Parts: sequence; C-alpha cells; structure tokens
Amino acid sequence: MVFLCISSLITQQGNEFYEDDVLREELDIFSRMNPPAIITTNYDSALETIHKGYQVYGSQSEMISSSLQNIGEIYKIHGTVSDHGSIVLTREDYNRFEQRNKYLIAKLLTIFTENPIVFIGYSLSDENIKNIFNGIQECLEGSVDIGEAYERKFIFLNRPSNDVEERVYTAEKSLSNRISMKVTVIQARDFREVFKAISETKIQVPAKLVRMFKEQAFRIASAKDTLETIYAMPISDLEQKIDKENAEILVSGIGIVKPSFKLTKLEDLRRIFLHKEDYPAYSCIEGIISRKGSWTWTPIFYYINKLTADELGQLSEDDIEFLRERMKSLSSNYDALGVSNPGDCSAEEVDPKKYNAPTYIRDMVFGDVFSSKNQKEHIEPVHKLQWVLDKRPDEVDAQNLRQYLVNNMSYVKKWGEFAKVVCYLDWMENCEGENVKYILNYEKDKK
Repeated sequence: MVFLCISSLITQQGNEFYEDDVLREELDIFSRMNPPAIITTNYDSALETIHKGYQVYGSQSEMISSSLQNIGEIYKIHGTVSDHGSIVLTREDYNRFEQRNKYLIAKLLTIFTENPIVFIGYSLSDENIKNIFNGIQECLEGSVDIGEAYERKFIFLNRPSNDVEERVYTAEKSLSNRISMKVTVIQARDFREVFKAISETKIQVPAKLVRMFKEQAFRIASAKDTLETIYAMPISDLEQKIDKENAEILVSGIGIVKPSFKLTKLEDLRRIFLHKEDYPAYSCIEGIISRKGSWTWTPIFYYINKLTADELGQLSEDDIEFLRERMKSLSSNYDALGVSNPGDCSAEEVDPKKYNAPTYIRDMVFGDVFSSKNQKEHIEPVHKLQWVLDKRPDEVDAQNLRQYLVNNMSYVKKWGEFAKVVCYLDWMENCEGENVKYILNYEKDKK
C-alpha cells in the first residue's frame, strides 16, 4: 500500500488546469487511485472532492484527539477552509503546531513505519518535511536505526524547472547531525506514468469501506447492546445502504465471488474492453444477448473472440443468429462512423465517406491530434474523437488511442462519439478473429 503526502501542486484548480491534456489526464488517473490515506498541508477542499467518502480530519487537534483508522482518511495537518480557526498561517500558529507535532507523528507512526510514502510537490528542504522527519526521530530515536529502517521508503515527486533535467535519483536526507537516510527523488514534468504505477498498488476494496469495517469492528468489540441490524449485499451498495438506514452497527464479511453480469452496465462492457480486464466473456455475451433491443454500440467483437470452444458450443442457433446480425449491423453502421461498409473487415477497403471533425484538424496525422506538446491550437477532446471517426484504420494508432480513451474515460464518455470510437477500435482490433469468422460464416442447422 502506498500512502500519499500532498502539497498544492496536484490540487490546483481553475480553468487553466483543464486546458492541458496532460494535466487533465493526471487528475483523471489521480482520481481513480485508491490510496489508503492522504496527508496534506493544503487548506482547500479539492482532495475530499476527488476522493469522496474519505473521512476528513481537518486539524492537528482533531487528529490527536480521535481514534484514527489509518485507512480511508485524509489528514489536513494545517487545517481546513471549512474551519478557519484550524488553519496554520501565522508564526504563532506554526509555533503551536510545532510544539504538538511529535504527538501528531505518534498518531500517524504506523503509516510512516509500515508503508512507502510518496511526497507530491514537496522539496527535500521544505520546512513541513523537516518537521515530519524530526517528529519521527523524536518518537523512534534509541529504539531502531532510523536511517536503515526508512531507507528508500520515502519518495519525493516534483516537477523540475525548465532548466533542470528530468531524472530519478537517490538523495541523502539529514535528520540531524548524527542521523540521515536515503530517499528516492523523481523529477518529472509529466506525472501520468508515476500515478499509473501507484494506482496499480491499490487495494481491491475501496479504502473508505475498509475504514468503515475497521471502525465498526471496534464498535462491535466495545458494544454492550445486542446486535440488531445485519445486512447482506454487494459491497458497492453497502455504504449507501448504511447511510440510508442509519444503522448503528454492522456485521460484515468480505470474500471473492464469481462476477455476475447482473451487476454491470453497458458502461462496464466498454471499460472491461478498454482495460482488458479479466472478466468472463460468456457472461458479457449473455448480457448482450439478453438486451437484444438495446446496447447497439457495444464492443462485441472482443467478447466473441474471448469465448472458449465449449462456450461457443453452448450458444443456441438463435443466439448465434443474433450475434451475427449484430456484428453485420455494427459493420454497416460504419457509414455513421465516417467510413464505408468494411465488408470482409479488410482495412484497405475502408475509405472515408464523410467528415465529423472540424476543418482545422482534418489534415493532421494521429500524432499531431493526440499529442499534448507543441500544439498551436488546443484541440477539444470531442474533436479528437471525431477525427478518429473520419480516418481509415491504417491512419489510427490503435494502441495509443486505447490509452487515450482509458486515461480520459471519465471526461470523454459523455459524448456519443466515445461509444462509436470504442466500437471502431474493437472492430479494428478484433474483426478478423477466428470466433468472429465462425459466427459470420455459421449456417443454420449445421452446428
């Protein structure tokens, strides 16, 4: 598990933040991360807006006096705008904060001793960082070798100035004249790859729910009254149910179950396809078949190709007929995508038929349209999608298109072009698969 310690760098808001594709993608990836806990010196409410459901502790005093769970929590150690009296701003505020700093560090010691910490937007010389390290030293000095215990456990991520190169290196951080430790420093102007790496370490159950389980377990252990309310439900519904019913106590069990298509939507089918998630293809096909009158723009080729031979054999003739007609319908709908009927799925035969994108980007190549660097004009995301729908498959970089859709899904999925581009990508990658050919060439009564 990776805990985050965040400065103002990532949480800046305003229109200028969203005008750059890289920054927008960074925020989108950051919002999908599931860090166990976040420590910040920010006053604003950006973090709790991004990570809804996390318990927010808005001051040093509140953290010292509370029973922290160290998961699903945001620690605003310099106060919060919702309580002006909590903000650490004047020299007197800082003096009072420093006097009680070691008590705060003691409360957060489990986080600092058992997990890697990523400091985002802080420099090695930042006074806030010095205070944290000095607090750790006061709490642990004499009991462990601090320099050895924390070797490379702290990672500093920041953006270098234009005249400083991007690099990853190890630096020596002095805690005192006697004690120092090695920390990892990442200097990058683009945080996307780092955020993706952090997101891969996330716990599978949302941190806010794990916190609720821990808190409720403590209440169960200390409760004097008989337990009266027991719920059995999908974990995705749990938090809303508990809030709605105002339950006083919770008895819960966590385990792994075979995914059920009943819990998914069309949006899930697109997400599973784009992320290439390990999800039962047959369940997805069953869901598509059960909704014969809808779900037109579905990445169906991908799921058909993932079926095993046994699963293909389980499909009825009516099912196969439906899937064949749906694939033919999607192919014919490439008229609506801006390309002609693909026929036998041969990319060379696909020619532009009409334009979707605005004139100023029609003659650009993929790299120019989707690159966030050196653009003379800002290209709206919806125009990028329209550009794809105007182009032949050999003019589209499928791999980078997929990555763009993944990174920007929460932002671009609101446009109808998103669903069409997802289907176009599916067709480009999967229309020549063996299972697709089998169903397209299937003859009734010869199964």
